[in-house]
Amino acid sequence: MANNNQVNNNNRENPELDSLDILYGKPQMTKKDKFKNFLYYYKSAIILSVVVIIVLGVLIGQVVTKTDYDITVMYAGRYYINPSSYDSIDSALKEIIDTDYNGDGKLAIQIINRTIKTPDKQQQEEDESDEYLYDSTSAEEMTVFRTELMAGESVICFLDENLYKTIEDKERFLELSSALGKKPENAVDDYAIYLKDTPFANACEEFELLGDDTVVCIKKRIVTYDSEKYSYNLDAFKKLFEYDAPENK
Repeated sequence: MANNNQVNNNNRENPELDSLDILYGKPQMTKKDKFKNFLYYYKSAIILSVVVIIVLGVLIGQVVTKTDYDITVMYAGRYYINPSSYDSIDSALKEIIDTDYNGDGKLAIQIINRTIKTPDKQQQEEDESDEYLYDSTSAEEMTVFRTELMAGESVICFLDENLYKTIEDKERFLELSSALGKKPENAVDDYAIYLKDTPFANACEEFELLGDDTVVCIKKRIVTYDSEKYSYNLDAFKKLFEYDAPENK
């Protein structure tokens, strides 16, 4: 008996043996079996690791490719800015502002479009035919607009007149006298002016895409908004009102 134990002990210590299965006469596991066994015990951990890697990859990709916008503009109203109109308005704004504020070699403008229709416009627009009209009457979209107005990235605002009138707290906007140095004589109130009455809209027909009853205003800087980026938007807002078309120079 002692001899058998000694043989067993010697075999266990033999480096030429791959596993105890061979020692006791059991069939040796193939690489495929070992892989299946590994997956069985560690499947959850592997899946979790893969998910984490994918999520991190997406987040890193977004950070690397995210555009660092110089200024952010919002249009909110009953019109839908289609891709062609977006490009036209973007080009017109770039021609007017013409400043690379963040120094990355290009002027990048973010235009946020909140297509929403006020109740008093619904019946009227049912009888109109306009390729830029887009039916959007849900309460959810009004909530998204108000959230953007309160805490969104947009600073310069182009708003449907009727939508502007629904905003009770106008003090969330910067007074035109503070933004421009003086209040324009044709201003709607202390905070807004009709787009059609601005020098840049008269010089650039692209802004006709936003309608005659659109007003222009600029939000006050909120605490969470980067002060330097806000200064870019404020300067751009001033340039819109200082613009003089090349043919007028």
